[in-house]
Amino acid sequence: MKRTTFLLLLLAMLVMAAMPSSAQNDVRLSMSFRNELLPAALLRLEKNSSYKFLFTYDDLSKYRVNGTVHDARFFDIVNFLLRDKPLSYTVDGKFVNITASSDQRDGKSPGRRQSIGGYVIDKETREPIVGAQVKVVGTNIMTVSDLNGAFSFEY
Repeated sequence: MKRTTFLLLLLAMLVMAAMPSSAQNDVRLSMSFRNELLPAALLRLEKNSSYKFLFTYDDLSKYRVNGTVHDARFFDIVNFLLRDKPLSYTVDGKFVNITASSDQRDGKSPGRRQSIGGYVIDKETREPIVGAQVKVVGTNIMTVSDLNGAFSFEY
């Protein structure tokens, strides 16, 4: 009897612990943007969620956003903010990595594409460095390392 009660209590605690993370996906927000710089709009959205944005300021600072969203989910707002812009995003856990197309960054016309990548790690601890800006020397090509310290470029 005591063991059954303990197991039921443990199960209830596990269910309650899982609820906030799934509830975050269902949170709905209303926000207005009036000629706001895109990085500022993203940071404001970040403050109202459990997600963190990773981006290169220079890639996003040339864009402004206008409009209002009502009762929208987090990624619906992200899509609203990035619409009609040569930007894309990937999600890694609670990190949203926003990048500009490499054509956008270096001004080259699209053609045959190649990619190269690697990892940014701490020299002493060998731990991944999250959010490190990585730049190809002599170009305007930049990116940010992800949750695992990984980065990649397309050129």
